[in-house]
Amino acid sequence: MLSENFTYDNSLAHLSSTDGFRLHYVHTDNLGSWDIITDMGGDLEQSLSFDAWGNRRNVSTWNGPAHDVPLFDRGFTGHEHLYNFGLVNMNGRVYDPYMSTFLSPDNYIQAPDNSQNFNRYAYCLNNPLKYTDPSGEVFGIDDLIIAAVVGAVINVTMNGINNSMSGQDFFNGAGKAAFVGGLAGIAGLCVGSGISSAIAGTGFGAGFIGGGEIAASGFASGAAIGAGSGFASGFITGSGNAWMNGSSFIGGLETGLENGVFSGLSGGLIGGIYGGIDAARDGRNFWSGDIVMKANRAYPTGPDYQQQLGSNDCVPTNGKVIHDYHNKENPMSVQDVRDTYWIRGTKDAVYPDQFYNEMAGKEHAVYRFASDGEFSKECVFNDFYYNNADIAIDVNTGKEVAHNVLLREAQCRIHQTWGRGAHNIVSYKFWIQDPEIGYLISKPFDFNKAIQVHFLYY
Repeated sequence: MLSENFTYDNSLAHLSSTDGFRLHYVHTDNLGSWDIITDMGGDLEQSLSFDAWGNRRNVSTWNGPAHDVPLFDRGFTGHEHLYNFGLVNMNGRVYDPYMSTFLSPDNYIQAPDNSQNFNRYAYCLNNPLKYTDPSGEVFGIDDLIIAAVVGAVINVTMNGINNSMSGQDFFNGAGKAAFVGGLAGIAGLCVGSGISSAIAGTGFGAGFIGGGEIAASGFASGAAIGAGSGFASGFITGSGNAWMNGSSFIGGLETGLENGVFSGLSGGLIGGIYGGIDAARDGRNFWSGDIVMKANRAYPTGPDYQQQLGSNDCVPTNGKVIHDYHNKENPMSVQDVRDTYWIRGTKDAVYPDQFYNEMAGKEHAVYRFASDGEFSKECVFNDFYYNNADIAIDVNTGKEVAHNVLLREAQCRIHQTWGRGAHNIVSYKFWIQDPEIGYLISKPFDFNKAIQVHFLYY
């Protein structure tokens, strides 16, 4: 099992280690159990399989235990596996898949009309193919109970404050207020979950009834979820309280709409801020929730790193940049670079593949060359980000001789689309250091102009 730290968010596992940051795609089954794991290129990294009770099994035969080492400690219904102990951490309680029971009793008996519920150590009423247990306590409906209780308490409190201000008993109408508040709390939860599921692409209805995926956090998605949830709960609270106090049907609807709009606006603002902060804490974009990975090289810049002999000097100048970056205490002039890694005394144009190969050999680095069609934006980003490669690019200038530049900054952005068929869009941006001016180009580099790429690994 890998020992690196990782976070998991809506089918993406972000794994950080001493080697850098790596992204993996997690594909789950209908219960939310991890099924297959792929890399950024879509290549299969590992397959997982669990029986109905959560025991990890052989992927090919579905019989007997699996003998390969898992990449991550997540698996059955998305929970954390304690593989050294054969247990599953379900947050509220610890579960033993071999015995198909929890190690401690449930705090709730939520279905007294079901005899299975009186076995407080049982997992999901002994029906693991229908239910899941997100918290280790109330199977699948604990959030509804909490939402109802919170909504009821808030509405009873507000009703009591109004009673006190008008000289009535604090608990006058408390039962009706609790019913309305509980209903509003459940409605807010279901609508919010439905919107989250719709954003994630699994449909409003699936989320409304407690299924579906959870949308990645961010200000935009948080605001949408908060606004929808706030409007639903506000509308029911406003109209329900109005009718409870003798308002007409139309009057109650008007009050509900006013209250719903206000609650929707405030809920959207609060939800947006919360979602944005959650995304930022996870290293993602505050507004969109996008995963943004960046890498840069603090290459030296200035007049000393500007080509001296016109177009003939772009490759040696970039060679000086790379050399001085790795040998800060022993810088070289462009002519020294020419003399050391090319042909002493010549001022002719330099062939980049021969030059960088010679440079790598004399500096004990590894050189790799890729021509047009043998590299991609993903390949270049991965080598620059993960492998710390120094990358020089031959650019098509429309002339007989290409121009050689250095990759200085690279960015990978992973954006999750909204709605049906939601998926992740991966985009890349690159910035170069051009030896013609010796500085970073602020405009993103058009990678369609790249014809050859040179990789140096120190």
